[in-house]
Amino acid sequence: MNKADGPHEQEACRAARELAGALRLLGQPEDSWITPVVTCSAANGTGLAEVWAHVESHERMLRQSGELDRLRREQRVSWMWSLVRDQLLDRLRDDPELCSFAPQLEADVRAGSLTPGLAAQQLVAAFLPDRRWDP
Repeated sequence: MNKADGPHEQEACRAARELAGALRLLGQPEDSWITPVVTCSAANGTGLAEVWAHVESHERMLRQSGELDRLRREQRVSWMWSLVRDQLLDRLRDDPELCSFAPQLEADVRAGSLTPGLAAQQLVAAFLPDRRWDP
């Protein structure tokens, strides 16, 4: 918790205790890392070394367990699909036929005369006419 200085120091300490208690109620996570709750103040530098020590400790634990590598592998896959989505949306939005077709679908969805699902099916079918769209 930051801002643990000046007139708010006691409030920050109380909030930190409450948060630590709430985290204990949630139980121990699968990776056995117990999230520390500490207070710090960037204004006067108190607690920053402790915060950084916890960050380094967590990173060490993730590396040693192999979890960091696993998370990075999963992140790369997630980025791949994010890039696919972005590229498909860019192509869809740039398609001349859809540029004239989409505004009416959007208006129908806003008006409630067409469901978002049916509008999406129509857009995809117009964009990929050679593919069968059957959710």
